[in-house]
Amino acid sequence: MLTETPYMDDGAASHFALSGALSEEFEKALKAKEGFFVSYDVLSERTGGLPVIDVPLTSLALQLGRKVSSGGREHTLTRWFLGCGDWGPWLRKIETTPVYREVEVLLGADKHYQTSALFQKFKLHMEMGRPPIRNETLLDTAEKIEAYAEGVRRLAASISRQGVVRRSQTSLEDMAVNSGVARPLWVEATESEIGAAILADGTLARLGPGHHRIAAAKLKNVECVPVEIRLVHADWLKRQIEETGLAPWPALLQGIDNIIPAKDRPA
Repeated sequence: MLTETPYMDDGAASHFALSGALSEEFEKALKAKEGFFVSYDVLSERTGGLPVIDVPLTSLALQLGRKVSSGGREHTLTRWFLGCGDWGPWLRKIETTPVYREVEVLLGADKHYQTSALFQKFKLHMEMGRPPIRNETLLDTAEKIEAYAEGVRRLAASISRQGVVRRSQTSLEDMAVNSGVARPLWVEATESEIGAAILADGTLARLGPGHHRIAAAKLKNVECVPVEIRLVHADWLKRQIEETGLAPWPALLQGIDNIIPAKDRPA
């Protein structure tokens, strides 16, 4: 099985589906032309955790915007688990995102990152009273800017050595090592798995947590990474239901198991 199923066993999945939990929200999503349904937080709590799967990094080429506008309304996609409509305008290549380029510059400059244009821009913004925010922290001192840059380099070195480690397997000692003035321990301790969305055609796109981890993993040529499925397109789910003849939740779990072709699955 591709999934390690830390979220629920088959019995729990069947009970969840047969009990009618969130059935109204699922039904709305399956019928709607656009919109977002089923709270990510509520579903995660009901199921004991959403699916986490190991995927080839090459299958994560796109990133889905976190905050988007549709039908005159603004949506925060990380709040939802099911959605409909055209997500194309909200997608971009990961390599074109600001965080990826930032990590690329810091790693490319190696030990001389302090002379990079990026580092100097951070300092200039700080001196102008407009410090950047990273990891929920205002980089309003030279010490914090340097600590942020060193943290990115340390993260990349760790990923180069051991790949991206699942959060459930990250020790308190590792969390302490990864924290500092530019990344408080509470931020490190509450970090989630790298998030991913399943698009209408079954393609994966990064969504939510994991900007820096994905960037570092790509730049260090890591083969696969663990991702949590945080959002699913209803069109993809409809196909899983039709193909399996199962209720929405079991069909979704089975579809996730098959989303990466067997030949491309990590060993």
